[in-house]
Amino acid sequence: MVIRKIFSASILIAVFLGTAAAVRQTNEQKYIKVPVKRKPADKDWTLRDTRTIELLEDFSPGSKKIATGRYGGRVDKKAEATGFFYPKKIADRWWPDAERMAMWGRESGRPFMITEFYAKGHDSGLPNNSGAGWLVQTQKDRARFYQNFTLGLLESKSCVGWHWFKYRDNNPEDLSTDPSNRDSNKGIIDYKYKPYVKLLEDMKKLNNELYALIDFFDSK
Repeated sequence: MVIRKIFSASILIAVFLGTAAAVRQTNEQKYIKVPVKRKPADKDWTLRDTRTIELLEDFSPGSKKIATGRYGGRVDKKAEATGFFYPKKIADRWWPDAERMAMWGRESGRPFMITEFYAKGHDSGLPNNSGAGWLVQTQKDRARFYQNFTLGLLESKSCVGWHWFKYRDNNPEDLSTDPSNRDSNKGIIDYKYKPYVKLLEDMKKLNNELYALIDFFDSK
């Protein structure tokens, strides 16, 4: 969908450093394996194929400069604003569902925005019992999840933005909050306002390439 070329990303951003993961290649696309759990009490970590910006065949980060305007939109292409489709919450996704996203664009006739997706890091020191996000081992793996998920959104040709959930970690000392937001590593900063630098660095790495990635996927 041409309309998403003006990417109104309202994104909390940006990382890369972490657990070693084997690289494999399927149908000319390279993946790394990231260990994940649904809940801390789960006995075993399972491995998920994960795509990052460095693993994209024929894409060179930083090689394409695209001019942007005052508010972040690209200046070389324009599209009429039509509003966007707001999909309801969908859980248990390591990858965004390509068929479902295509249906949203086709049936609504509008682009869509994703709100609330995240992964929690075991290395944060928080219990991570609350919330629906995946549990991964490190902040580097949180960054890998971010890149994997947002690459799928950009590839869809109908997504115009996303919001990471959320800005700040749950404060485990605050027992007045809803039980779903009580003890987990959801933020880009911890509950004492210290940033997760490794996560932010890789988020930024992808965010700086938004328009170049859109052009890359649109050319496929």
